[in-house]
Amino acid sequence: MKTLAVCAGLLAALLITACGFEPETTPGTKLRGTWQSNDPTDYSGTLTISISSNNNNINRIKINGYGKGQTPSILDGGDDNKRPFKDFTKDRSLEWYLEVAAQKNTSKYYSEEGMFFIIDLGVVSEGIPYTYYEDDYWEDNSSSTQYKARNRILCFTFGGRIEKLVNSD
Repeated sequence: MKTLAVCAGLLAALLITACGFEPETTPGTKLRGTWQSNDPTDYSGTLTISISSNNNNINRIKINGYGKGQTPSILDGGDDNKRPFKDFTKDRSLEWYLEVAAQKNTSKYYSEEGMFFIIDLGVVSEGIPYTYYEDDYWEDNSSSTQYKARNRILCFTFGGRIEKLVNSD
């Protein structure tokens, strides 16, 4: 019986490896999707992040919004260095990669933080500090029953200002 269990375990490991299964806690995989500004009164924009689904290892990000016209005037305390993604080409698919500094994974909470790099016109950006986290919460629906939902938050830091984005998928 013990031999059967070992064989089943080895077969499962072989199938997972052969199918290219990547656990959802691999750094960066949870960033996949469309992200919108949490507070569009400051700056507004969306990020569409895709993860390489084949072996070319090229991840893509498309930045929409975050235009220069969104920065308040200097008289109103505006600082264009705090505008998210200000130096990147907009509305075009760019490459990106991560350097993860820390990861935490429990049954109710996941987080990772590190540096996010964008390659625009062949130039690698300085690292943009990022934090991703998710947690579960209970939400009521129209039939008065509760169900478990998950917050997915992605934060970047620009000029000391945190841009908080929520996943809209």
